[in-house]
Amino acid sequence: MLTIGICEDNASDREHLQDMVSHILFAREDVYIKLYKDSQELLSALEQHQMDCNLLLLDIHMPKPNGMELAHELRRRQTDVDIIFITHSQEHIFEGYTCKAFAYILKPFTKERLAEELNRYLDELESTSECLNINVQGMKRRIALSEILYLESAGRKVTIHTKREDVE
Repeated sequence: MLTIGICEDNASDREHLQDMVSHILFAREDVYIKLYKDSQELLSALEQHQMDCNLLLLDIHMPKPNGMELAHELRRRQTDVDIIFITHSQEHIFEGYTCKAFAYILKPFTKERLAEELNRYLDELESTSECLNINVQGMKRRIALSEILYLESAGRKVTIHTKREDVE
């Protein structure tokens, strides 16, 4: 399962982005979306060890700290999350590289533009990771070997403990 965080201070933009992501990835990937109303809420989740997103769609223009400052903080803390910046301004494009951003999307954007970057992200994720392919309750799952901490066996049940979740 892919967990995508959306950090956007504009409520209607946040909900619209959530709908677009859900529709784009519905047929391709099992996705869980976490919404953050601003960078303070995301930092609070990070402090409580509840920010476990694989990918973060991050607005830049927000109250302090802004999205770029938040991205720098995530990198300083060595938080394992990929970032796609979504913003109205080209002002921070080059700075985005210092945060190892996956992509930079300018508002207003089309569903096709977002789909292009999300599919490119999934394609890269699938092609660069050595994965364990398993079936869990009839659903196919791919777990990156680099994410696995250890396996636990109890009778006929195997639990895979990863950095983000436990999978039985």
